[in-house]
Amino acid sequence: MKKISVNGVSFNVPDFSSSHEREVWKEISSGFWEPKTFEIIKAFVGTEDFVFEVGIDAAQTTLFTAKVSSGVIALDPIPGSILYLKSCIEVNSGFKEKVLAVHGALSNSRGKTLFTKGSPLFDDVHFSVSDPKVLIETYMIDDIEKISRKKITFINMDIEGGEYICLPSMRDWLIDSRPKLLLSLHPGFLQNRTRKYKVLNYIIRIRKQQKIFSALRVYPYIYDVSVFKKMSPFSLFRLKFLRGKEGRDLQILCSFNKLPIENLNQNIGRINH
Repeated sequence: MKKISVNGVSFNVPDFSSSHEREVWKEISSGFWEPKTFEIIKAFVGTEDFVFEVGIDAAQTTLFTAKVSSGVIALDPIPGSILYLKSCIEVNSGFKEKVLAVHGALSNSRGKTLFTKGSPLFDDVHFSVSDPKVLIETYMIDDIEKISRKKITFINMDIEGGEYICLPSMRDWLIDSRPKLLLSLHPGFLQNRTRKYKVLNYIIRIRKQQKIFSALRVYPYIYDVSVFKKMSPFSLFRLKFLRGKEGRDLQILCSFNKLPIENLNQNIGRINH
């Protein structure tokens, strides 16, 4: 077991079972892995918030969020990520009551689907999985709130392109529930099947981005996390948001209330060193 401290928040992680977990926690301990993500969560998630983590990876933000919030429901299609999160829950006091791990994926419909490259929901996933054909449950946002039995007030979504499928179907729910949304976009993973026709690829991305734009227009306040500044929803059609691949460079924070996000600028130097 190893104690991790990130931005003044400490928690435990079990012994690493894979090189990926070892590398992730090494980067986090060194302050190199998405420091702005932790800064945003710490600034705008409070002890009264219940958080939906869409995408777990090595549980890095899930564990951090569990420490600063009232609780977390975490969803991921990769069996190994769910197992690792459950092992993390075991080595942290109070996490069994605060963190719920769910194997599956957020989608625009309910049912079962194969978690594999080439399927409609996961065609854009760029990482490999140990079992490339895992049958998983797909959920809609209403299902997640029913499972958690709590009102979701903050969403952290980083699902490698899956946002283009599930977010458009969440529009009405977002209006009714009014959660803050920290979203990592991955337009660079949207490709035509042949991957040769660049113009066609950009047409695909623009059409997909239109659906994201329609869903996020319900938010009166949208911020570009990379510069900690308010942005227009029309900025989603800038080249930056149409061709980037790294979600950490294309993070936006959406809120129904004005946030003092500009105040975080003073911390940029500190969190990057």
